[in-house]
Amino acid sequence: MRGWHLIVAAAFFEGTYALFQKLAGPLINAFLGAMIAEVTAGLVALIFIAGNGIGNLNYGVRGIVFAALIGVSAFGIDACALSAFDKGIKLSVGGPLIIAGGTALMILISCFIPGENISRRIVLGASVIIIGCLIMMEW
Repeated sequence: MRGWHLIVAAAFFEGTYALFQKLAGPLINAFLGAMIAEVTAGLVALIFIAGNGIGNLNYGVRGIVFAALIGVSAFGIDACALSAFDKGIKLSVGGPLIIAGGTALMILISCFIPGENISRRIVLGASVIIIGCLIMMEW
């Protein structure tokens, strides 16, 4: 399968993302921090777009709507994570719970997407993720 190197890169960025959220959490208002993160992401994207040439962009109305929803979700991740880390949640617990919780939700949602094949292996993996989250949570 092609694209595994991109999955590895995304996992790296997800890990550093959580680290920077933990470091910033006690130092900045959650909403301001989330806004700064999103604006910075936009500026970095503009640099990449400029480097690749604007003629190489493909888009449609539905793509723009979904991209905007990604932005809303990213803001929600940033604001909630910054606030949680400000309240003392440990990175070793909060980071994996955010990622694992999101993963479990993705698996649940994929059950309703045509063309996704949910196998016993995927259900077992999701169950292990949920059990792991329950074990890691500090009640």
